[in-house]
Amino acid sequence: PTSLGGKVLRVDTNGQGVPGNAPAPFNPRIYTYGHRNVQGIAFSPGGKAYSIEHGTDRDDEVNRLFAGANYGWDPRPLSGPSFYDESRPMTDRVRHPGARVAVWSSGNPTIAPSGGTFVSGPRWKGFDRCLAMAVLKGRQLRVLCFSSTGMSVTSQTVRITDRGRLRVAVLNTNNNLYLAT
Repeated sequence: PTSLGGKVLRVDTNGQGVPGNAPAPFNPRIYTYGHRNVQGIAFSPGGKAYSIEHGTDRDDEVNRLFAGANYGWDPRPLSGPSFYDESRPMTDRVRHPGARVAVWSSGNPTIAPSGGTFVSGPRWKGFDRCLAMAVLKGRQLRVLCFSSTGMSVTSQTVRITDRGRLRVAVLNTNNNLYLAT
């Protein structure tokens, strides 16, 4: 609870934790925990936060973030010596039954998603209010559209597959999408 590794932090401009983060005994800067390798955070048009996370050899994830929630990554083996066991599932509900389930998972193999952004407005047509997610290993822009609750993916589309490893997708103030390669 005091280590900042595998966490999403929520801080003020001085780097201090803000009210509403995970309760004690957690470090006051910790918002969520149980993450393996968060690559980006995106906010939906309604202000819901989502993390974009690398898996091991399977299960990249997009997670809807809730204050104090555990997302279940725990690489310790269930028995035997203590070492980093990458065969453990990204969301280990055996060890952490209350862990939040991802709203999207790549399955096997991973595609290495990185930074993403939500696009919205009429210019985006069928992708209005969807997450545009850059992908490194999969070399694509993947667009995930969510249910009205934001807790499941209703469709996913692969776009832009000929530009190499995409690192991040961001929108400017004119609603233009920029991709870093």
